[in-house]
Amino acid sequence: MQHRQDGHLYVPTGKKIEIESGGDIVVKSGGDVTIETGGDLTWTRKVNLAAATQTLTAAQSAQKFVGAVDAVFTLPAAAAATKGVWYEFETGALSAGTGLAISPAAADHIRGNGLTSVDDKDLINSGVTDRLGDSVRLYCDGVDGYIIESIIGVWAKEA
Repeated sequence: MQHRQDGHLYVPTGKKIEIESGGDIVVKSGGDVTIETGGDLTWTRKVNLAAATQTLTAAQSAQKFVGAVDAVFTLPAAAAATKGVWYEFETGALSAGTGLAISPAAADHIRGNGLTSVDDKDLINSGVTDRLGDSVRLYCDGVDGYIIESIIGVWAKEA
């Protein structure tokens, strides 16, 4: 990497910039990321082939969790530190029972897609209606819980 006289950083052909684990690239307010014609941006996404039960952390934000039979995923509590974290869940095994469940913290709710906003009620893709590939993506509002951003399949609130 080299500094040019105009203040820009220059990375010669065949070279790259590496950001170590835990490192960040921050674009300040008013800044831009531009990909010119012929340029490329690669996004690596972690897919987690999860066990039946898993408690998630904010550090797992942006991961996709493919659930085993009757998987239960417990979300971290909504707080300033979890505002904006998001997760995607996919039914990876059909169930004859409960199905895939996403469980908010006791004081949090999951809302959106016409579902009633009630604290401490799981979002469930039940074994009665589940299909492989049913999925939901949620993000944390940092205050009250999680909001459904996209959804495929039949999902309902815990009774």
